[in-house]
Amino acid sequence: MASSTKVDCSDKKAMFSITNMSNLFQKCAKSDKAQQVEMDLYLDAWEELIRFLNSMGKAFTFVSSDVVDKVGILRDFRKSNEGRNYATIEEMMSYEKKNDLINYKDAPSKKVKASGSRTLLRLHRALKFLLILIGKLARNEDDGKVSVMGYNAYHASPMSKYHPWIVQKAVGVAVYMLPDRETFIKQMCQDLSREEIESTMDVCSQSMDAVFEYSEALYSKFDLLEIP
Repeated sequence: MASSTKVDCSDKKAMFSITNMSNLFQKCAKSDKAQQVEMDLYLDAWEELIRFLNSMGKAFTFVSSDVVDKVGILRDFRKSNEGRNYATIEEMMSYEKKNDLINYKDAPSKKVKASGSRTLLRLHRALKFLLILIGKLARNEDDGKVSVMGYNAYHASPMSKYHPWIVQKAVGVAVYMLPDRETFIKQMCQDLSREEIESTMDVCSQSMDAVFEYSEALYSKFDLLEIP
Protein backbone atom coordinates (compact mmCIF):
# COMPACT_ATOMS: atom_id res chain seq x y z
CA MET A 1 0.00 0.00 0.00
CA ALA A 2 1.20 3.52 -0.79
CA SER A 3 0.63 4.70 2.77
CA SER A 4 3.16 2.22 4.15
CA THR A 5 5.99 2.85 1.68
CA LYS A 6 9.18 4.46 2.92
CA VAL A 7 9.41 8.22 2.49
CA ASP A 8 12.25 9.14 0.17
CA CYS A 9 14.19 11.94 1.86
CA SER A 10 17.70 11.01 0.86
CA ASP A 11 18.26 14.41 -0.70
CA LYS A 12 17.66 16.38 2.48
CA LYS A 13 19.23 16.07 5.91
CA ALA A 14 16.82 15.79 8.80
CA MET A 15 16.49 19.00 10.80
CA PHE A 16 14.77 17.35 13.74
CA SER A 17 13.49 13.98 14.91
CA ILE A 18 9.75 13.46 15.07
CA THR A 19 10.43 10.29 17.06
CA ASN A 20 12.57 12.10 19.64
CA MET A 21 10.05 14.91 19.91
CA SER A 22 7.21 12.45 20.47
CA ASN A 23 9.20 10.44 23.03
CA LEU A 24 10.10 13.54 25.03
CA PHE A 25 6.53 14.80 25.23
CA GLN A 26 5.32 11.31 26.09
CA LYS A 27 7.75 11.27 29.03
CA CYS A 28 6.36 14.62 30.19
CA ALA A 29 2.78 13.41 29.77
CA LYS A 30 3.35 10.21 31.74
CA SER A 31 3.51 12.21 34.96
CA ASP A 32 0.49 11.33 37.10
CA LYS A 33 0.32 14.85 38.40
CA ALA A 34 1.31 18.18 36.88
CA GLN A 35 3.85 18.91 39.60
CA GLN A 36 5.85 15.89 38.44
CA VAL A 37 6.64 17.43 35.05
CA GLU A 38 10.36 18.13 35.30
CA MET A 39 11.45 21.49 33.95
CA ASP A 40 14.57 20.08 32.30
CA LEU A 41 12.56 17.43 30.46
CA TYR A 42 9.97 20.00 29.39
CA LEU A 43 12.71 22.24 27.99
CA ASP A 44 14.37 19.30 26.23
CA ALA A 45 11.05 18.63 24.51
CA TRP A 46 10.80 22.28 23.54
CA GLU A 47 14.27 22.27 22.02
CA GLU A 48 13.19 19.43 19.73
CA LEU A 49 10.03 21.40 18.96
CA ILE A 50 12.20 24.37 17.98
CA ARG A 51 13.94 22.12 15.45
CA PHE A 52 10.49 21.32 14.11
CA LEU A 53 9.75 25.02 13.73
CA ASN A 54 13.04 25.57 11.93
CA SER A 55 12.26 22.71 9.55
CA MET A 56 9.16 24.60 8.43
CA GLY A 57 11.22 27.48 7.04
CA LYS A 58 10.90 31.20 7.73
CA ALA A 59 7.14 31.11 8.15
CA PHE A 60 7.38 30.41 11.87
CA THR A 61 10.06 32.97 12.70
CA PHE A 62 7.44 34.86 14.70
CA VAL A 63 7.25 31.84 17.01
CA SER A 64 10.75 30.35 16.95
CA SER A 65 12.67 33.55 17.74
CA ASP A 66 10.55 34.14 20.82
CA VAL A 67 10.53 30.58 22.17
CA VAL A 68 14.30 30.21 21.78
CA ASP A 69 14.66 33.22 24.06
CA LYS A 70 12.15 31.84 26.57
CA VAL A 71 13.79 28.42 26.73
CA GLY A 72 17.12 30.15 27.39
CA ILE A 73 15.66 32.19 30.24
CA LEU A 74 14.24 29.09 31.91
CA ARG A 75 17.54 27.24 31.47
CA ASP A 76 19.24 30.14 33.25
CA PHE A 77 16.80 29.87 36.14
CA ARG A 78 17.65 26.18 36.47
CA LYS A 79 21.39 26.99 36.51
CA SER A 80 21.03 29.77 39.08
CA ASN A 81 21.48 29.52 42.85
CA GLU A 82 17.71 29.15 43.08
CA GLY A 83 17.64 26.39 40.49
CA ARG A 84 16.25 23.80 42.88
CA ASN A 85 13.06 25.87 43.11
CA TYR A 86 12.60 25.49 39.36
CA ALA A 87 12.95 21.71 39.20
CA THR A 88 9.30 21.19 38.24
CA ILE A 89 6.59 23.42 36.83
CA GLU A 90 4.57 23.49 40.05
CA GLU A 91 7.59 24.09 42.27
CA MET A 92 8.46 27.11 40.13
CA MET A 93 4.98 28.62 40.35
CA SER A 94 4.68 27.93 44.08
CA TYR A 95 8.10 29.44 44.81
CA GLU A 96 7.56 32.58 42.73
CA LYS A 97 4.07 33.13 44.07
CA LYS A 98 5.12 32.64 47.69
CA ASN A 99 8.09 34.99 47.33
CA ASP A 100 6.23 37.68 45.35
CA LEU A 101 8.52 37.33 42.32
CA ILE A 102 5.81 37.80 39.70
CA ASN A 103 5.08 41.27 38.35
CA TYR A 104 1.38 41.44 37.47
CA LYS A 105 1.43 44.99 36.14
CA ASP A 106 4.42 45.39 33.85
CA ALA A 107 6.00 43.36 31.09
CA PRO A 108 9.69 42.48 31.48
CA SER A 109 12.18 45.25 30.73
CA LYS A 110 15.62 46.41 31.84
CA LYS A 111 14.01 47.34 35.15
CA VAL A 112 11.55 44.46 35.44
CA LYS A 113 12.99 40.95 35.54
CA ALA A 114 11.04 38.23 33.76
CA SER A 115 9.67 35.62 36.13
CA GLY A 116 9.86 31.94 35.28
CA SER A 117 6.08 31.63 35.45
CA ARG A 118 5.55 34.42 32.93
CA THR A 119 8.26 33.05 30.67
CA LEU A 120 6.80 29.55 30.64
CA LEU A 121 3.33 30.97 30.00
CA ARG A 122 4.54 32.18 26.60
CA LEU A 123 5.78 28.68 25.80
CA HIS A 124 2.50 27.30 27.11
CA ARG A 125 0.44 29.37 24.67
CA ALA A 126 2.72 28.49 21.77
CA LEU A 127 2.48 24.80 22.71
CA LYS A 128 -1.28 24.87 22.12
CA PHE A 129 -0.80 26.33 18.66
CA LEU A 130 1.79 23.71 17.73
CA LEU A 131 -0.05 20.70 19.14
CA ILE A 132 -3.12 21.68 17.11
CA LEU A 133 -1.00 22.12 13.99
CA ILE A 134 0.83 18.80 14.42
CA GLY A 135 -2.49 17.05 14.98
CA LYS A 136 -3.87 18.55 11.79
CA LEU A 137 -0.78 17.48 9.87
CA ALA A 138 -1.10 13.96 11.24
CA ARG A 139 -4.75 13.68 10.19
CA ASN A 140 -4.31 15.61 6.94
CA GLU A 141 -7.08 18.06 7.80
CA ASP A 142 -8.12 21.25 5.97
CA ASP A 143 -7.96 19.52 2.58
CA GLY A 144 -4.25 18.89 3.08
CA LYS A 145 -3.40 22.60 2.86
CA VAL A 146 -0.67 23.28 5.42
CA SER A 147 -1.17 27.05 5.12
CA VAL A 148 -4.81 26.65 6.17
CA MET A 149 -3.80 24.25 8.94
CA GLY A 150 -1.34 26.83 10.26
CA TYR A 151 -3.84 29.68 10.07
CA ASN A 152 -6.62 27.74 11.79
CA ALA A 153 -4.28 26.34 14.46
CA TYR A 154 -3.00 29.83 15.28
CA HIS A 155 -6.48 31.28 15.70
CA ALA A 156 -7.63 28.28 17.74
CA SER A 157 -4.78 28.80 20.21
CA PRO A 158 -4.35 31.41 22.98
CA MET A 159 -1.49 33.02 21.03
CA SER A 160 -3.71 35.05 18.74
CA LYS A 161 -5.63 36.51 21.69
CA TYR A 162 -2.47 38.07 23.09
CA HIS A 163 -0.95 39.27 19.82
CA PRO A 164 -1.65 42.78 18.53
CA TRP A 165 -3.57 43.14 15.29
CA ILE A 166 -0.44 43.83 13.23
CA VAL A 167 1.12 40.53 14.37
CA GLN A 168 -2.07 38.63 13.63
CA LYS A 169 -2.07 40.03 10.09
CA ALA A 170 1.60 39.15 9.66
CA VAL A 171 0.89 35.57 10.73
CA GLY A 172 -1.90 35.40 8.17
CA VAL A 173 0.66 36.20 5.48
CA ALA A 174 3.45 34.06 6.94
CA VAL A 175 1.52 30.80 6.94
CA TYR A 176 1.32 30.92 3.16
CA MET A 177 5.09 30.41 3.14
CA LEU A 178 4.66 26.98 4.71
CA PRO A 179 5.71 24.00 2.57
CA ASP A 180 3.06 21.69 1.21
CA ARG A 181 2.30 18.56 3.20
CA GLU A 182 4.28 16.30 0.86
CA THR A 183 7.40 18.42 1.33
CA PHE A 184 6.86 18.49 5.06
CA ILE A 185 6.59 14.70 5.24
CA LYS A 186 9.85 14.37 3.30
CA GLN A 187 11.54 16.70 5.78
CA MET A 188 10.90 14.14 8.50
CA CYS A 189 13.65 12.17 6.78
CA GLN A 190 13.76 9.20 9.10
CA ASP A 191 13.42 5.74 7.57
CA LEU A 192 9.79 5.68 8.60
CA SER A 193 6.82 4.89 6.44
CA ARG A 194 4.29 7.63 5.82
CA GLU A 195 1.88 5.72 8.03
CA GLU A 196 4.45 5.59 10.84
CA ILE A 197 5.21 9.30 10.54
CA GLU A 198 1.53 10.21 10.69
CA SER A 199 0.97 7.90 13.67
CA THR A 200 3.98 9.34 15.51
CA MET A 201 2.77 12.90 14.89
CA ASP A 202 -0.67 11.98 16.20
CA VAL A 203 0.75 10.44 19.39
CA CYS A 204 3.03 13.45 19.80
CA SER A 205 0.10 15.86 19.48
CA GLN A 206 -1.87 13.95 22.11
CA SER A 207 1.08 13.96 24.51
CA MET A 208 1.61 17.68 23.96
CA ASP A 209 -2.07 18.23 24.71
CA ALA A 210 -1.77 16.32 27.99
CA VAL A 211 1.21 18.48 28.99
CA PHE A 212 -0.72 21.60 28.02
CA GLU A 213 -3.68 20.58 30.18
CA TYR A 214 -1.36 19.82 33.12
CA SER A 215 0.18 23.27 32.85
CA GLU A 216 -3.16 24.99 32.25
CA ALA A 217 -4.51 23.51 35.49
CA LEU A 218 -1.49 24.81 37.40
CA TYR A 219 -1.74 28.30 35.94
CA SER A 220 -5.40 28.33 36.94
CA LYS A 221 -4.62 26.99 40.42
CA PHE A 222 -2.09 29.75 41.07
CA ASP A 223 -4.18 32.40 39.26
CA LEU A 224 -1.40 33.15 36.78
CA LEU A 225 -3.12 32.80 33.41
CA GLU A 226 -3.27 36.55 32.78
CA ILE A 227 0.29 37.59 33.62
CA PRO A 228 1.20 40.49 31.27
